[in-house]
Amino acid sequence: MTETVSADEPVAARCASHPIVETYLRCGRCETPICPRCMIMTPVGARCRGCARLKKLPMFELRSRDYLRGLLGGASAAALGAIVLASVPSRGFFSWLLMLLLGYLVGEAVSRAANGKRGTSLAVVAALSVPLGLVLGRALLLVLLSRSPGVSPGAVLAFSAADLVLPAWSALILVAAMAVAFSRVR
Repeated sequence: MTETVSADEPVAARCASHPIVETYLRCGRCETPICPRCMIMTPVGARCRGCARLKKLPMFELRSRDYLRGLLGGASAAALGAIVLASVPSRGFFSWLLMLLLGYLVGEAVSRAANGKRGTSLAVVAALSVPLGLVLGRALLLVLLSRSPGVSPGAVLAFSAADLVLPAWSALILVAAMAVAFSRVR
Protein backbone atom coordinates (compact mmCIF):
# COMPACT_ATOMS: atom_id res chain seq x y z
CA MET A 1 0.00 0.00 0.00
CA THR A 2 1.26 3.43 -0.83
CA GLU A 3 0.51 6.45 1.26
CA THR A 4 -0.78 9.47 -0.48
CA VAL A 5 -0.24 12.93 0.89
CA SER A 6 -3.19 15.22 0.53
CA ALA A 7 -2.76 18.90 -0.30
CA ASP A 8 -4.17 19.87 3.11
CA GLU A 9 -1.45 18.21 5.16
CA PRO A 10 1.60 20.36 6.03
CA VAL A 11 4.97 19.35 4.67
CA ALA A 12 8.11 19.56 6.78
CA ALA A 13 10.77 21.92 5.48
CA ARG A 14 14.15 23.22 6.60
CA CYS A 15 14.35 26.63 8.28
CA ALA A 16 15.78 29.28 5.97
CA SER A 17 18.12 30.60 8.69
CA HIS A 18 18.88 27.31 10.46
CA PRO A 19 19.08 24.56 7.79
CA ILE A 20 19.53 21.77 10.34
CA VAL A 21 16.13 22.51 11.93
CA GLU A 22 13.08 20.87 10.44
CA THR A 23 9.91 22.95 10.76
CA TYR A 24 6.30 23.11 9.77
CA LEU A 25 6.08 26.86 10.35
CA ARG A 26 6.05 29.31 7.48
CA CYS A 27 6.06 33.09 7.33
CA GLY A 28 2.53 34.38 6.97
CA ARG A 29 3.60 36.80 4.26
CA CYS A 30 6.31 35.24 2.09
CA GLU A 31 5.85 31.56 3.01
CA THR A 32 9.54 31.17 3.94
CA PRO A 33 10.09 28.21 6.29
CA ILE A 34 10.92 29.50 9.80
CA CYS A 35 11.75 27.75 13.04
CA PRO A 36 10.44 28.90 16.45
CA ARG A 37 13.74 30.75 17.10
CA CYS A 38 13.35 32.80 13.91
CA MET A 39 9.63 33.37 14.24
CA ILE A 40 8.44 36.84 15.21
CA MET A 41 4.85 37.11 16.33
CA THR A 42 3.09 40.13 14.91
CA PRO A 43 -0.56 41.16 15.24
CA VAL A 44 -1.26 39.46 11.92
CA GLY A 45 0.60 36.20 12.63
CA ALA A 46 4.05 34.64 12.53
CA ARG A 47 6.57 36.38 10.28
CA CYS A 48 10.20 35.95 9.32
CA ARG A 49 12.66 38.67 10.34
CA GLY A 50 12.60 40.29 6.90
CA CYS A 51 8.82 40.56 6.76
CA ALA A 52 8.36 41.58 10.39
CA ARG A 53 10.38 44.77 9.77
CA LEU A 54 11.37 45.24 13.37
CA LYS A 55 11.83 48.89 14.15
CA LYS A 56 12.27 50.83 17.34
CA LEU A 57 9.43 53.06 18.37
CA PRO A 58 10.17 56.72 17.64
CA MET A 59 10.26 57.56 21.34
CA PHE A 60 13.23 55.18 21.76
CA GLU A 61 15.22 56.40 18.72
CA LEU A 62 17.82 58.75 20.17
CA ARG A 63 20.27 61.00 18.39
CA SER A 64 23.27 62.75 19.88
CA ARG A 65 21.36 66.03 20.04
CA ASP A 66 18.72 64.32 22.21
CA TYR A 67 21.42 63.31 24.66
CA LEU A 68 22.89 66.81 24.69
CA ARG A 69 19.51 68.48 25.14
CA GLY A 70 18.62 65.99 27.87
CA LEU A 71 21.88 66.60 29.70
CA LEU A 72 21.49 70.37 29.50
CA GLY A 73 17.86 70.21 30.63
CA GLY A 74 18.58 67.82 33.48
CA ALA A 75 21.68 69.63 34.72
CA SER A 76 19.85 72.95 34.56
CA ALA A 77 16.93 71.55 36.55
CA ALA A 78 19.28 70.04 39.13
CA ALA A 79 21.28 73.29 39.40
CA LEU A 80 18.10 75.25 39.96
CA GLY A 81 17.04 72.61 42.47
CA ALA A 82 20.35 72.97 44.31
CA ILE A 83 19.80 76.70 44.66
CA VAL A 84 16.26 76.14 45.95
CA LEU A 85 17.38 73.37 48.32
CA ALA A 86 20.05 75.65 49.77
CA SER A 87 17.36 78.07 50.89
CA VAL A 88 15.16 75.39 52.51
CA PRO A 89 16.22 74.16 55.95
CA SER A 90 16.11 70.39 55.68
CA ARG A 91 16.61 67.79 58.33
CA GLY A 92 16.16 64.05 58.35
CA PHE A 93 13.30 62.55 56.40
CA PHE A 94 12.32 65.89 54.86
CA SER A 95 15.66 66.09 53.05
CA TRP A 96 15.06 62.61 51.61
CA LEU A 97 11.69 63.70 50.26
CA LEU A 98 13.13 66.86 48.74
CA MET A 99 15.93 64.99 47.01
CA LEU A 100 13.53 62.34 45.69
CA LEU A 101 11.35 65.14 44.34
CA LEU A 102 14.43 66.70 42.76
CA GLY A 103 15.29 63.35 41.11
CA TYR A 104 11.76 63.12 39.73
CA LEU A 105 11.90 66.68 38.39
CA VAL A 106 15.33 66.13 36.82
CA GLY A 107 14.09 62.96 35.10
CA GLU A 108 11.06 64.82 33.82
CA ALA A 109 13.25 67.71 32.60
CA VAL A 110 15.54 65.31 30.72
CA SER A 111 12.58 63.60 29.06
CA ARG A 112 10.95 66.87 28.05
CA ALA A 113 14.21 68.40 26.83
CA ALA A 114 14.67 65.33 24.61
CA ASN A 115 11.12 65.72 23.19
CA GLY A 116 9.61 62.96 25.31
CA LYS A 117 12.19 60.38 24.29
CA ARG A 118 12.95 57.48 26.60
CA GLY A 119 15.48 54.70 26.88
CA THR A 120 18.12 53.23 29.13
CA SER A 121 20.95 55.38 27.78
CA LEU A 122 18.90 58.55 28.25
CA ALA A 123 18.02 57.34 31.75
CA VAL A 124 21.76 57.17 32.51
CA VAL A 125 22.05 60.78 31.31
CA ALA A 126 19.22 61.70 33.69
CA ALA A 127 20.91 59.95 36.60
CA LEU A 128 24.24 61.66 35.90
CA SER A 129 22.50 65.03 35.52
CA VAL A 130 21.51 64.98 39.19
CA PRO A 131 25.03 65.18 40.74
CA LEU A 132 26.36 67.32 37.88
CA GLY A 133 23.60 69.88 38.29
CA LEU A 134 23.81 69.82 42.07
CA VAL A 135 27.55 70.50 42.01
CA LEU A 136 27.17 73.26 39.43
CA GLY A 137 24.24 74.83 41.29
CA ARG A 138 26.05 74.77 44.62
CA ALA A 139 29.20 76.16 43.04
CA LEU A 140 27.24 78.96 41.38
CA LEU A 141 25.58 79.76 44.69
CA LEU A 142 28.93 79.83 46.49
CA VAL A 143 30.45 82.11 43.87
CA LEU A 144 27.48 84.48 44.05
CA LEU A 145 27.46 84.54 47.84
CA SER A 146 31.20 84.83 48.39
CA ARG A 147 32.48 88.30 47.99
CA SER A 148 36.18 87.45 47.86
CA PRO A 149 37.62 87.80 44.35
CA GLY A 150 40.54 85.39 44.98
CA VAL A 151 38.41 82.24 45.06
CA SER A 152 39.28 79.94 42.17
CA PRO A 153 36.44 78.22 40.30
CA GLY A 154 38.17 74.85 40.65
CA ALA A 155 38.26 75.15 44.43
CA VAL A 156 34.60 76.09 44.50
CA LEU A 157 33.68 73.09 42.33
CA ALA A 158 35.79 70.75 44.48
CA PHE A 159 34.19 72.05 47.66
CA SER A 160 30.70 71.68 46.16
CA ALA A 161 31.38 68.12 45.06
CA ALA A 162 32.88 67.14 48.41
CA ASP A 163 29.98 68.72 50.28
CA LEU A 164 27.57 66.70 48.18
CA VAL A 165 28.98 63.23 48.95
CA LEU A 166 31.15 63.40 52.07
CA PRO A 167 28.55 62.70 54.73
CA ALA A 168 27.41 59.10 54.16
CA TRP A 169 23.71 59.94 54.46
CA SER A 170 24.16 62.68 51.88
CA ALA A 171 25.65 60.19 49.42
CA LEU A 172 22.75 57.81 50.04
CA ILE A 173 20.23 60.57 49.39
CA LEU A 174 22.08 61.45 46.18
CA VAL A 175 21.99 57.83 44.98
CA ALA A 176 18.27 57.68 45.73
CA ALA A 177 17.65 60.86 43.72
CA MET A 178 19.71 59.45 40.85
CA ALA A 179 17.66 56.24 40.93
CA VAL A 180 14.41 58.20 40.76
CA ALA A 181 15.70 60.26 37.82
CA PHE A 182 16.83 57.05 36.07
CA SER A 183 13.49 55.34 36.56
CA ARG A 184 11.58 58.41 35.38
CA VAL A 185 13.22 58.34 31.93
CA ARG A 186 13.64 54.60 31.42
